[in-house]
Amino acid sequence: RAKLAVTSHCVNWFEPELPWYGSGNTRRARLRLRPVFRRIIDKADIIFSVSEFLKSRLCVLFNANPSKIIVVGNGAERPYYDAGAGSATRNYGKEDVAPYVVVIGPVQRRKGSDYVFAVADQLNILDRSITIKMICGRAVSREYEGELNRHPNVELFPYVGLDKLPDILAGAKALLFLSRYETFGIPAAEAMAAGVPVVVSSFAGLPEIVGDAGIVADATDPAGIAGIILRLFRDRQFHEKYRCLGRERAAGFRWEDCAKRVTQAMEDR
Repeated sequence: RAKLAVTSHCVNWFEPELPWYGSGNTRRARLRLRPVFRRIIDKADIIFSVSEFLKSRLCVLFNANPSKIIVVGNGAERPYYDAGAGSATRNYGKEDVAPYVVVIGPVQRRKGSDYVFAVADQLNILDRSITIKMICGRAVSREYEGELNRHPNVELFPYVGLDKLPDILAGAKALLFLSRYETFGIPAAEAMAAGVPVVVSSFAGLPEIVGDAGIVADATDPAGIAGIILRLFRDRQFHEKYRCLGRERAAGFRWEDCAKRVTQAMEDR
């Protein structure tokens, strides 16, 4: 008889326009999860959503009542904000450090790895000094194993913990986040907290999360994205603009604020 609050993070299995909608794994997941989501929609007194985008998809896909869906967001840990405090001088003050862009997440289609490798091709033509560091642990899907050998400007990194990742991120000139489907996209929040300009795809919830503080790009235009990256490397004023805007926006993505929204919603009910 207790009231029930449930958090939803993703509904990608139910999105017909996604390239993997018809795959065997996705079909099986959809069959298994549909009754679970149906029970959540019918029985939960509060549904916590990580973004307005996800809230709207729950309403469209499951006819959920929007009045019981509360957007509480996600957050970034304190070390990212601490690393970002010195980012103003870090990115342009050390000419001896090889310039790099960071990509965080598994090497797979959902995370936009095909777009990333296409951008790597363009950067290899335009400026071979720029390296793309893909921090993905060991999560590399089979379809991309050959791609890693084909791109000399892409470096694959194993798992990096919270003791190192904020500094690696803060030392980058940009975060490249071309994911095909994110309802929030925590790496974008972490990068903005660390004082790193973010270049994200226009898909799903990413434009909502970065707002005007990030650069929303057409993931299918690798030449255009490579041009954006080059400008971030060469135009200090342009880089500083998005560093400052990102730090400002990241102030709204602290876990303590997320927790307050959760507790406030439960108190209100």
